[in-house]
Amino acid sequence: MNYMELDVNELFYRIEDKNLEYKEGFDNDDVTQTIASFSTSEGGYILIGVKNDGTPIGYRCSKEKVKAKLNNLAKDLNGGKGNIQIDFKEHAPEKYIVIVKVYEGDRKPYGWKGAYYKRVDSRDEKLSPEEIMEIKLKSKNLTFDSLINNIHNRKSNISDLDNSKILNYIQLANSGKRNRQIKFDNIKNVLKNLDLLIGDCYIKNTAMLFFGKKPQDSFQNAKINFLIYIGDSIDSSKLKYRKHIEGDLINQIQEPFNFIKSNTENKVIMDGLRRIEINQYPMEAIREALINAVAHRDYSVFNSDIVIRLFSNRLEIINPGGLMEGVTLQELKKGGHPSVRRNPKICYLLDNLGLMEQAGQGIKNIIGAMKRFGLEEPKIESDNGFFKIEFKGQKLEGNDFSKHLIGSSMDLEPVLTDLERRGLKYINSLDKFQSIRINEYMKRIKSKTRITAKRHLDKFVELGILEVSKLGKSLIYKKV
Repeated sequence: MNYMELDVNELFYRIEDKNLEYKEGFDNDDVTQTIASFSTSEGGYILIGVKNDGTPIGYRCSKEKVKAKLNNLAKDLNGGKGNIQIDFKEHAPEKYIVIVKVYEGDRKPYGWKGAYYKRVDSRDEKLSPEEIMEIKLKSKNLTFDSLINNIHNRKSNISDLDNSKILNYIQLANSGKRNRQIKFDNIKNVLKNLDLLIGDCYIKNTAMLFFGKKPQDSFQNAKINFLIYIGDSIDSSKLKYRKHIEGDLINQIQEPFNFIKSNTENKVIMDGLRRIEINQYPMEAIREALINAVAHRDYSVFNSDIVIRLFSNRLEIINPGGLMEGVTLQELKKGGHPSVRRNPKICYLLDNLGLMEQAGQGIKNIIGAMKRFGLEEPKIESDNGFFKIEFKGQKLEGNDFSKHLIGSSMDLEPVLTDLERRGLKYINSLDKFQSIRINEYMKRIKSKTRITAKRHLDKFVELGILEVSKLGKSLIYKKV
């Protein structure tokens, strides 16, 4: 058989998919759109003269004219000439099945009449401007985070960076769990070593996002829209709080994390010398989700920012940028999927700080953290160029410890002195919200100095067991 290395009979009566399209007749725009779609994607077969259900009916035509028309259409694609192979299978007198094999192109993306297309399942789908840019960059082995940064219609340079942010980053990287030991002699060499410099002075997008004096001057929508609602639905009349979180990417991870923790239900329970911190959500899962959103968002999308919506019963994090080509939600959940990163330089800088774990494990780690809390798996969606993850937390009710609530436990015995343990035993005997002053605490534990007593109480504040406030010139410590 000479049907392009495949028996054409194998293509009949099948369900259309990402590599197969049936056409009953020949419509120029319809056929060319599919050629463009296959060329941008993995290639595929177009069978003309076949019903949508795969039944061959034949197409009456002149083989020479159809062949010339298809070649001319493929030649006129936006993006470059499409690579096609044409064959015919006789179906009836003067009727043929026209077999068009479309090869994956090497000058992606491809389009027709100003629009660009990709193949999604069994349909041709228009590419968004952001997808067009991403595909073009990928074809040149480039990513958006590696491009030269522009600010106020000029190329950005080292003077647009905040040196203190760079020094702080080096300190965090060198003292973190990755122990990178980044050497510092001057700012220019550090940027070169991190591959954030173009030439001697121009900086890449990643440098501006991490170290820029005003990152939003270059990336107006590189921010987070944080909203807190009363209740469990989006209702403007029940919007309790709203803030646009800006600044560098490290701040865009830490600040919303602190907001979420301080605006969700949390409690600390003492069980002897064990401190049990119970949160509405496992905070390790929330931190991982925030890191994922910042690391993998599409920064070429200039009309949309990350959105965080906090309700009484759930938390939503939505970021611009759907799944990368070749990655599925199923693979994300299992972990270990091919490491396809939209922003490899951003991920590298976060990895230096120990904020990104093994490639491909982020969503799997989030799911694992939720399960360890006894909570249902987060709902994950990727559609229309956005990625959304939704958490449902545990409800913390009442003042007494409930065994069904799960939290992180810490044994305080190794970190407390004998005198501090005596003090903790006394504090545990207090009623919730009962207050105590330093002098009273001194008497209870028979401390000889006010300095020692204050140090004890401040330590218990750090552990979340007490809260401190001022009443006039006196400090009041209250059990939480």
